[in-house]
Amino acid sequence: MGTNPNAFNASPVQASVIDDGGERRLALTFTRVKPASGSASYEIFAASSPAGAWESGTGTEEILADDGEIETVRWVDTDAPGGAARRFAYLGVTITLAE
Repeated sequence: MGTNPNAFNASPVQASVIDDGGERRLALTFTRVKPASGSASYEIFAASSPAGAWESGTGTEEILADDGEIETVRWVDTDAPGGAARRFAYLGVTITLAE
C-alpha cells in the first residue's frame, strides 16, 4: 500500500463522501502495488452497520492514476439501501504465497 511498516504513516486508505448524481456515496481511495498475476487480491466489504452483514461487490472501482507499478484506486459504494445514513467499509487484502 506504499507505506513504511517501520514508521508512522497516515492511513493508506482515505474515506470520503461524494455526490453521485444527487446521491451521497461512501468512497475509499487507496494505492496498491500492481502485483504479479494472482499474487494479491484486493476486495472491499461494506455494510450498513459495523455488526454486519458485510458484503463485497457493492461498489465500483475507478483507477485514478497508474504509473505501471502503483495504482491509485477510488471505490464508490453503489449499494446504500434506502439512502442509508450510515455506511461502513473495509479493505481486505489476500496474498497468495508461492509454494
